Amino acid sequence: MAYSSPITSTHNWFVGEDKILQWTIYQTTALSSPQNLAGYTMQFLLARHYEDTPLLTKSVTIVTSTAGTCRATIADTDTSTMAPKTYVYSLWRTNDGSEQVLAFGQAVLKEAVST
Repeated sequence: MAYSSPITSTHNWFVGEDKILQWTIYQTTALSSPQNLAGYTMQFLLARHYEDTPLLTKSVTIVTSTAGTCRATIADTDTSTMAPKTYVYSLWRTNDGSEQVLAFGQAVLKEAVST
């Protein structure tokens, strides 16, 4: 079950920084019951537009399977050459025969003074 979960400017994700992006995956659009993620393999894809080739692809780690929590770890070098702007992302379950989008939305990558 896919749901919209934008990475907004309040998440303070900056170009060239190490960042952990975390989600809770739910069983229904009511967002009341977490999905058990035991056995899931997942991937985070970031692009300029949904129809574009991804600029960034990261494996996703399960934090607590029964609570439906997972995360993508973004290294500083993953975004160091990217422009600060609003991108789009999709979080995919990639198990063979069970591929599906779990979360999606805009992803705001901000600019900061660099060192």
